[in-house]
Amino acid sequence: MSSRTFRVTSDVSLDLELDAEDRIARTPRHYTIKGMFLARHVRALGAKFDAIRDQLLEPPRGDQYLPFGDYPQSDHARLSVAVARQEFPSLRLAEALRRVERQAAEVFVASSVGRMLTSLASDPLTGFRLFPVAYRHMQSGGELVAIDLPAGRSRGIRLELRDFAPWLDCSMLGTFEGGVVLFGRRPMIEVELLSDYDANYLVSWT
Repeated sequence: MSSRTFRVTSDVSLDLELDAEDRIARTPRHYTIKGMFLARHVRALGAKFDAIRDQLLEPPRGDQYLPFGDYPQSDHARLSVAVARQEFPSLRLAEALRRVERQAAEVFVASSVGRMLTSLASDPLTGFRLFPVAYRHMQSGGELVAIDLPAGRSRGIRLELRDFAPWLDCSMLGTFEGGVVLFGRRPMIEVELLSDYDANYLVSWT
């Protein structure tokens, strides 16, 4: 894909088309995510989870994901799609995934690692400076770097994502928005998509 840039605020819906099955299939098998994020989807799906279990690469024993166990990101992606369609059936899938993922920050903060890291952050800027550390504790696969803006530009930070999959243009947007909202601020984000797997995010807030 060619490079493209767009700006979004929390009150403007994403108008993106995406092929969920294609993106799930292209997610590397060795990319993992902690079980706490899959567990929240199982709770949201309730009895509907049984219909999805056979489609997962590594289904949990019973219905219990170990909070700090490592599970395929592709399984998380498949569950995210199911939850997004259940909770936001009238929205385009990209926007629905974005809204589902806004809640991920709260899941992370409730964990022991999340409480430790967020205790060190008093505002969005400090929080996002710690985001790469949090990412390495919660997921594997891809690289995330946080870069301070030049002197004179405040209330913002640049996040560079490389080799990310599968929802670089929607779920990650929701993740960053949720991080801003945790501090009681309103997010405004500029996304520069460099490829299907690489992007730069300029995250700012008011």
